[in-house]
Amino acid sequence: MLCTNCGNYLGGVGVSEASSGKEPSPIPEDVGATCRLECLTTGKIYTIRSSDVLGQAHATSNAEVQLEGIPGVEYISRSHCRLERSDDVWFATCLESALNPTHCNRVRMAPGGRIRVRDGDELTLAAVSFRIRIP
Repeated sequence: MLCTNCGNYLGGVGVSEASSGKEPSPIPEDVGATCRLECLTTGKIYTIRSSDVLGQAHATSNAEVQLEGIPGVEYISRSHCRLERSDDVWFATCLESALNPTHCNRVRMAPGGRIRVRDGDELTLAAVSFRIRIP
């Protein structure tokens, strides 16, 4: 389970325990492939698991990682981009539903386009930029 406020992995922690102020469990090794996105505007860090969709937080959003509290987040689609890992390589896919552009290292991605991403790359959804951190 991921925290809806910070995106950290909560392990088997229930909602009531997570909201009690207890520290979330560290990400166990067996959870699978993870990376982190650091918002360049706020410094907020999101934990991403392979195949997670990133999108604007909204009651109708189905994104696994719901972004909120960031200047410019209103221009990010509710399902904007997918990050996935295949054979130890990470990829970003600009979803067809993204109304505003997705850039990787300032290169615009076509809707439906997929690009390899590496540690330190800059991923921009609409006008919100993130640094990709791959352990």
